[in-house]
Parts: sequence; C-alpha cells; structure tokens
Amino acid sequence: MRLVLVTATAVLVILLVAWLLPAPAPLPSPERQHTDYLGSAVCRECHLSEYEAWKDSVHARAFQPASASTIAGEFVGVEPVVFNNLTTMPVAWEDVITLKDGRQLAGTVLSETPEEVALRGVGGRRKVARKDILTISPGSDRRQKQAQNRGVPAVEQAEYKMAIVEPTPAGQQPKVQKHPVAYVLGAGRQTQQYLTRLPDGRLQVLPLVWDTSRRLWYDHRRALAGPKDIDPGSPYYWSGYEQTANLSCLQCHVSQLETNYEPRTDTYQSTWTEPGINCEACHGPARKHVALTRRARETGQRPVDWGLKSPRVLSAQARTDICAQCHSLRLSHVAELKPGEDYYDHFVPYLWNYQGRYWPDGTPRDQNYQYLSLLESRCTRTIRGTANPLTCTDCHDPHRNQSQGWHGRPVQRIRRTAGSVTRVRTTGTGERSPASDRLCTRCHSDIAADVTAHTHHPTESPGSRCLNCHMPRLDLPMGRYTTDHRITIPVPQATQALEIPNACSDCHRSETPEWAARHFVDRYGQDPGGHGRRLPAVHLQ
Repeated sequence: MRLVLVTATAVLVILLVAWLLPAPAPLPSPERQHTDYLGSAVCRECHLSEYEAWKDSVHARAFQPASASTIAGEFVGVEPVVFNNLTTMPVAWEDVITLKDGRQLAGTVLSETPEEVALRGVGGRRKVARKDILTISPGSDRRQKQAQNRGVPAVEQAEYKMAIVEPTPAGQQPKVQKHPVAYVLGAGRQTQQYLTRLPDGRLQVLPLVWDTSRRLWYDHRRALAGPKDIDPGSPYYWSGYEQTANLSCLQCHVSQLETNYEPRTDTYQSTWTEPGINCEACHGPARKHVALTRRARETGQRPVDWGLKSPRVLSAQARTDICAQCHSLRLSHVAELKPGEDYYDHFVPYLWNYQGRYWPDGTPRDQNYQYLSLLESRCTRTIRGTANPLTCTDCHDPHRNQSQGWHGRPVQRIRRTAGSVTRVRTTGTGERSPASDRLCTRCHSDIAADVTAHTHHPTESPGSRCLNCHMPRLDLPMGRYTTDHRITIPVPQATQALEIPNACSDCHRSETPEWAARHFVDRYGQDPGGHGRRLPAVHLQ
C-alpha cells in the first residue's frame, strides 16, 4: 500500500510540474519551410514533364485554400439542407446591411423601397426599416472586385461560408453560426468537402459534402456505414473529433504534416510544407538530391549516390507501400514513410471488421483505401508462376494519377477565365475501354488468344472487358464509387447469402442473384476459387 501511495504521489508531482511549465512559443503559419523537404517547385527545374503532369492531378489538388477557382460546390442561391435536426446552408457573396447601431445583417436583398429593405437570410425573410440602415454592401460588388484582383480573401473575410442552425431545446431561439470556408478537401472528382478553422486551431470538416456528378449537397452523415442518427455529442457529429481534419484527413491531403497538438490547452497549430500531395511525399526528402545534382552540373562529375532512392530499384512491395501510406485504412504511429522503408514500421492496417468498411469477403465499402484489397490478389504475389508481382504503378500513371482502365463518369472541372469562374462539365461512357484489357493480357496472353472461350460473352461486349468482371466498379452511398482491387472472380453466391455485390449481377440487373449463380456454375463449376467456402467463416468473425 505504501508503495502505491508513493508511486501515485510521484505521478501527481510530475503532472503538476508539466502543468506549470511555460507554454511553448507560437508556431509559424501552416505552410512552412522544412529542413530536408524543398517543395515541388524545385523538382520542376529538372523534371518538367513529370511536374506538368502532376500539377493538375488529383494528388496535387487534394487540399487547397478556398477560392473561386478551387470550390466546386454551388454556394449562391442554394436551399438549406436539413438532416436529423441539423440545418446547413452554403452561402456566398451575401449582401451586408450595416445598421446604425453597429450590427450587421447578411443575406440577399430582395427588394428596396424608400421606407424599407427586404432581406432573405438563413433564418428566413425580414424587412429592415430604411431609417435604421447606415450602409448596404452588395455581395456582387465584392465578388467582382475580388475577381479583378484575382486575390483570395483572408479566412476571416472569406465570402464562402456554411451557415449551421444548431439544434436547440423546444421553445428556444435557434442558434445560427456562419463558418468561413478556409480550405477545400479533394479535387472534386467524385465529391468535395470543406473545412473551417476554429479558434483552437482545429480544421473542422463542415457538415455538407458536394456531390460533383449529381450536382447536389448532402449531409456527410448519410454516407456513414453505421447509424446515421448522430447527436451533437457524437464524435461523428460535424464538430466531433472524428471530423477534425488535423487528426486524420490532413495526413493524406497535405505534405509533410506536423500535427502540433498541445494537450494542456487542447489546441492545434498544425503545419505542412505544401497543400496536396507533393513530389517528396512519394520520393522522399530532396535536399541532398538537389545539392548533389547542382554540384554535378558545375563539376560535370556524376555522383555514385544521387541522394534519392528511385522507385525502379525498390522491390514490388516497397513500391506498393509508397501508395499504401495513404491508400489504406490504418493507424499511423510514425509519420513520413520514405521510399524503401517498411510500411509495417509506420502503420497498422485495419482489417475487414473495421467500422463496416468492408463486406465479409473483403469487398471494399469505402473510397480510396485499396491496399488491403490489393494484398488479396494473387497478381501482387506471382503471376502464372513468374516472379513478377503487380504494383500500383503498373496500372496507374503515378504523376497524372490516372489508369488506362479509367471508366468515364460525368465530372465537373473548374477553370478561371477573364476574372470569372467557368465550370466545364465533361462526360464519359461509364464503360472500360478495350485498351484497358492490355493491363491484364500482357501477362494472361493465353486468355487473350481466345477471350470468348474464357468470358462466354462476345469479344467486343462489356462482358469481355477484364476489369468489368475482375475489378468491377462498386457504387457507394451518396453518388460515390470505388473499384474492387482484389482482382478476383465474381461470386454470385455471396450475393445470395449476404447481399455482397458481384460483377455478374451488376451488369445483368434485371436478373436475380440466383440466376447469376446458376449460370456461373454451369460455365465455371462450383466455387472454383474457394471463395464461397471461406465466406461463412469470415462472416462469423
């Protein structure tokens, strides 16, 4: 007992001393210089073609300051979105009425007379007596001025905001807060989310998500795998810690992140080298490489070591690990995986039972986390008995971040022209091209020699596209989608048993899973890959 008391006293003393220590000095602004990392602009000096391919990729635009040229969502003239007692409304370029008593009213001026001004705001319409008004600042004037200057307003002056009407007890006046949009999360290929900066340094993900293809807003809770009736005390509520970007999102949306959480004050002063995923996030710190390269130019002598590990000299697993540091659901305990380092020295991957993110057979139910699925594929180990494992960059251009098997979907892209914003909508067929088959037939040449014998579909039909059957697109809630990277065979029996998607039923939507299972057995036999036998065991876990 005495030992316990002594130990407890010592712990209290240590905590008290730590509490009384002076607060750390203020940290620099979010974007900062790093000792070893120089930024992607330096890489452009020698690697111009790679830089030009990268600068417009979704990696480069994974995280951007909010501006007219980066925001894909509609913020003007939008109706409020109501979901589970939370009302959220995107607003931008509002008219601002300054009253003589110093208060300001923001919204859209609907009409003006010598006696009064009609204003529509988040709380509805109201009339303001002209005698009480000091000035009216039209939002259109401010928008035109910013477009002319091509500037980005400071966060506290941002014209893009989300008005959130927080739930209140019955009989109380609703509490409305307008949060400036500070940053954009994602390039908007499928969806785009928006972050606000709170006084404690948190970058909090705002409630509404913009669906790019359907061009509509939805509450982020609709896309969660679990319960959607989430109250303000839940970590998945918009202000909860699961929606704090400093903790999770920024790890894969900015480069060389330092979270800088201060537990004593419960504040963040997070910093990063560059927004988005820069060259050094995949290639490692470049300071030594740049110094050696510039010296080689001056002396004409090639160094033995160029100061960077080229992906070409890495093992297949090490090349895949570079992508896996972001494209996996994982717990991160050591930041900044450098080329050649072991993924498992930095991260612990979450398995199939994690928060409903996978079906029991490993089929993914979420975007962008393909690593665990890819490890299931025999292609990543050996192909037809040869030591030639498949890696991410065998199919994906690492700089443009595109695949030869990319299937078209309507996508909104944004460009700035003549001081205004022009939205360009491009469309796709939704089908994989025949060229995508070459990703597979370069190894499976025997199948390529007689595709119909393998697929039992006409050669030029969608049923004979390799990726349609072995890497089907999986539709996710709220207009999102992903691609199954297990590179496995369809299992209609899994749809029968547990409603797991399968490629056969995805194409033959008018038929039942039982029909698909019967035809599959007739053509390929009963459970040729053993997937049906393994499924019940995994499901019971």
